[in-house]
Amino acid sequence: MPTEWPAILPILAALSLVGALGAIDHPTAHGGAPPGEILFGQIVGGTAYSCRVRPEKNFWSPVELLSGATTGRGEVATTPLPFFFAHIHHDYPLRWRIAHGYLWAVQVSEPAPAQRGFELIRIPMTDLPRLAPDHENKPGDKPEPRPSADGHGPGTLSPYGVGGLDPIQSAFIQADFRDTGEVSYDFLPLSAESGRLFLRSNKLLTVYSYRFNYLKERHDYHWTWVKDGAVKLDGTGPFWAASSADDQILVIESGRILQAKLDASSVGAAKEIWSDPRPIFALVLNADPPLPFAFGRDFCFPVAVEVKPLACDAFGPDQPKPEDPLAPLRRCAKYLK
Repeated sequence: MPTEWPAILPILAALSLVGALGAIDHPTAHGGAPPGEILFGQIVGGTAYSCRVRPEKNFWSPVELLSGATTGRGEVATTPLPFFFAHIHHDYPLRWRIAHGYLWAVQVSEPAPAQRGFELIRIPMTDLPRLAPDHENKPGDKPEPRPSADGHGPGTLSPYGVGGLDPIQSAFIQADFRDTGEVSYDFLPLSAESGRLFLRSNKLLTVYSYRFNYLKERHDYHWTWVKDGAVKLDGTGPFWAASSADDQILVIESGRILQAKLDASSVGAAKEIWSDPRPIFALVLNADPPLPFAFGRDFCFPVAVEVKPLACDAFGPDQPKPEDPLAPLRRCAKYLK
């Protein structure tokens, strides 16, 4: 055996895992939500946005941004985004949003010593036209990948990566990468360089504040983490953070809405603020910074500590099955003015 083979054996083992996962059918993420998932999208400046993981029978699935005017009639622009979503858990939903002039997302890749398994992606909205398939690239149009600060080669698979979400990776490692019910997460950008991470692991939701800044001499970002508190959270499944900076509101994929009351000195409790048996079909963020609105079959409301439903028919029984993947968002838009 060549002397360098021991170093590449883990890579060969990973490739075997990729082959095994290649037979899994990967669901899309909210171009039209699969059963049991909440449709998620955002409307900014008269444009509806939705992200989806393009289903492919391989380990690395590309991510696409769908966009179109809220007043449009089926016109949809598809922009390939410069990051990937590896289906370590093939049914885990993509987490993304637009805030503070950026498109944010969590890139999920195979964790390795030289690679961040869960990385925060930050793409300036002004860069999106350059990423369109019909754009003629010119020198300087796209940023070059940065070298990693840890000396192991590139620590990011995307030139838009700003750093690893270490608490998520630690939680998945502790769960042995097996049970998607054990770990779920979302994030909330609070500025261009700061935000909040919501991480559920082992029936406990922990909320962290983070801040990062670019260190030119290291060609990398320095991150600071602060634990804000934790609450007991049992049996919720995947969720979306739909709060302001202080309210800590979660919209659960099953349709419930909870408020996490944090106490830095002890484990707090989650308060249910929407337990109506009528399901929530969509969570739509309006504007930038985003304001969250929940939609059911015949009602909608701004997501807040005090829920005040309004009548609407964005998901009424008479709505046809749309061929336009942005049609549900376009129907929601008329209630967000």
